[in-house]
Amino acid sequence: MPLPVISDTIRCTVYGTSEGGANWSNTFHVVKDVGHTYAAAIADLHVEVAKLYSAAGYGGTKFGWSHFATNGSSANTAVYTPLDGSTPSTTLNLGIAGQSANEPLPPQDALVITFVSDLRGRSYRGRNYWGGIARDFIDSSGKFAAADIAFVLSCWVAWAAAISAYATIDGHAVASYLHATETAVTSYVPRAVFGHQTHRRGPGA
Repeated sequence: MPLPVISDTIRCTVYGTSEGGANWSNTFHVVKDVGHTYAAAIADLHVEVAKLYSAAGYGGTKFGWSHFATNGSSANTAVYTPLDGSTPSTTLNLGIAGQSANEPLPPQDALVITFVSDLRGRSYRGRNYWGGIARDFIDSSGKFAAADIAFVLSCWVAWAAAISAYATIDGHAVASYLHATETAVTSYVPRAVFGHQTHRRGPGA
């Protein structure tokens, strides 16, 4: 199925591996400023994507993916695809390894972060699946620890503010492939219950 044409929207897919070589991916979307090129927006965006996946790319307790992932997991590359129907994708290296020496969760299990917009309905919300999570972040009930949820939330909020501060980028958005539209993300909800990445449900939105 071909990608839709959504004006000034960039699809970002991060590819990584978990323990044992299982693959995972995350997909999310960013809207570039109409007065700037895709190349300029992608260059700025990649700086912030690397921070989002680093252990503490935004400092303090704003912990990104790497902090929660095992040291046998890695975020390898990011592929940026302008949804204008013609501009080719750009693949850039990440090479970010997880930091935890603890045992991993099963490779299909992932921390889920829901993207919320001001519009209701499935077409106007999205999600990201962070794979390769270590067992030391699970509480006694088998959920992602509450304190760590706050750290994940603060990281995503910092990321959203950082990308919006660039002149080249308008902000994070949910892209509806059904309606060929984009809607600004207004909040983030990290989930305590782990999700499962499957072929049917897909890797993200």
